[in-house]
Amino acid sequence: MVEEGNLFAVDREGNKTQLTCYGLDGDPALSPDGSQVVFVRETPGRRIDLGPVDGESVFVAAGEIWVAEVDGTASRRIVEGREEGESPRGVVEPYFGFGSPLFKSGGEKVVFLCSAWVTSRAVYEVDLRDLSTRFLTDGNTLEVILGGEYRDHLLVQQHRYWLGGGSYDWYWLVSPDGRVLNPVGPDTQSFRDVFMVAR
Repeated sequence: MVEEGNLFAVDREGNKTQLTCYGLDGDPALSPDGSQVVFVRETPGRRIDLGPVDGESVFVAAGEIWVAEVDGTASRRIVEGREEGESPRGVVEPYFGFGSPLFKSGGEKVVFLCSAWVTSRAVYEVDLRDLSTRFLTDGNTLEVILGGEYRDHLLVQQHRYWLGGGSYDWYWLVSPDGRVLNPVGPDTQSFRDVFMVAR
């Protein structure tokens, strides 16, 4: 749970253990085995220059993603915002605006959202063993299927356009390596009823 920007672990008896103390943390998610937590940390003292808008430079917080043991030990930064990052378009672009970090079923990889385009964010994956990251797909929401035949597949909401005009925001099933497979529809309730879905 999050209180005033700090993370707390709560056991079955309701006892709370404070995990962080900087007042900058949020968006936590537990690993499948319950031993670790991944979360987003704000960086008010470190900002990224997005360039000029109407003649004035625009700055945003760089942001970070961290992982820690549920007892608050062994915390480490696994993703760091920067002005020049890997881009899904193959060009150098800012890398910031992180959200919705989630573990995959094995606990060795984390997927997360990153700012990207006007109508969509980008989905990335970081390998906790070597901290390498890679772009997977576009999406505005992110969920991970933790069991069944679609284990480690993703459910993402994508902004798309009808051939005849207009747009829609359906959910899509995405393979673990980022290939968009099939539409799920305007919601994911049917998948949640059948599979273990983390969001």
